[in-house]
Amino acid sequence: MSARGFTLIELLISITIIGVVLVVIMGAFRIGINAWEKGEADIGTYQRQQIVLQLVKQQLAAIRPQEIKKEDQAPYYFLGNEQTVEFVSDVAVIPGNRFGRVFVKYRIREDGPGDGVSLEIYEKSLASSQGDAFLEPMGEAFHLLLEDMAAIRFEFLLQEADAPPEWLRDWDPQALGVELPDAVRLMLQAEKEGAPVRIVGRIASELLDN
Repeated sequence: MSARGFTLIELLISITIIGVVLVVIMGAFRIGINAWEKGEADIGTYQRQQIVLQLVKQQLAAIRPQEIKKEDQAPYYFLGNEQTVEFVSDVAVIPGNRFGRVFVKYRIREDGPGDGVSLEIYEKSLASSQGDAFLEPMGEAFHLLLEDMAAIRFEFLLQEADAPPEWLRDWDPQALGVELPDAVRLMLQAEKEGAPVRIVGRIASELLDN
């Protein structure tokens, strides 16, 4: 009995089936690669957020009551609202300011380089500053810390003897009659549907008593 070979139709059907299987395998492989790359990017973004939040917390906890002087404005130790905070700290975030105290200004921008909200910082070393120097941040000197966030906000804790603790969204020492807040809270929300993360930097009690 002679051996029977494949017909042309059978060969075409086999090639078509193999092609479909390869397309499915390559599609699954591509989806897996994309998921892996997105996971790596998400991990990198999360790690950066944690590092920045820890640095901000350390800097807030190291606030010192040193006068900040500006033109046409009464001297102050601390000034802030939901989008900007100004103070003097013993801890620097910018690598070039590792020694001595620094004047710090944080600002939150909705028109930053990304699509979402960004957090930026300006620092000025006080090691060589004169006592009567005006501290005016220059716009080009701000450094980007976080970008493409859904929301970022500062809040300030006021604890008075005869009143319950209150988180304020504005800290004006002249209006409040108090120079320093008891703590500063930074709220960060990476995604609109995600849960916010909050870090709290407490001001040393001995500074509040001075």
